[in-house]
Amino acid sequence: GFPVSDEGGGAALGLAALQRALRSWDGRAEANNFTRDVLGRFDDPSTLATWIGDATATDYATFAPIVVKHAATGDSDARDLMSQSGARIAELAQALFMLGVRRVALSGGLAEHVAPYLPSEVRERLSAPKSDAMAGGILLARKRLAAMQTPADSVKTI
Repeated sequence: GFPVSDEGGGAALGLAALQRALRSWDGRAEANNFTRDVLGRFDDPSTLATWIGDATATDYATFAPIVVKHAATGDSDARDLMSQSGARIAELAQALFMLGVRRVALSGGLAEHVAPYLPSEVRERLSAPKSDAMAGGILLARKRLAAMQTPADSVKTI
């Protein structure tokens, strides 16, 4: 999970948006509507510094819709960030393909927005999710629990 491993997720995209916008705040890049929208909730750098100290992955993810909105209007910075998210997801998918997985499904709020930024060879191997991420986690936990049980664990006493 974030911040170590949220490739292509909303929190990582939000963090990247803040990093890009901060470059305009301190003069290293030109400000535009995208960077102004990202920084719009902060009065000054000290407000941002305080926010960063308490921010969670969910807080960072609140910036992802701003990226999606500006990418859809053609903003080059936002489109670049979406391309980077697509590249990270493609890396994950390619790793799964190398392990023998034939198809993958994207889930989450960004799935439909990032899919166009995936390479065609990954898009061609996408499947619609059969359920949500929570159901998948429960299924994996059940399988792991079943694998950990010994034959004696499954014997019922009367």
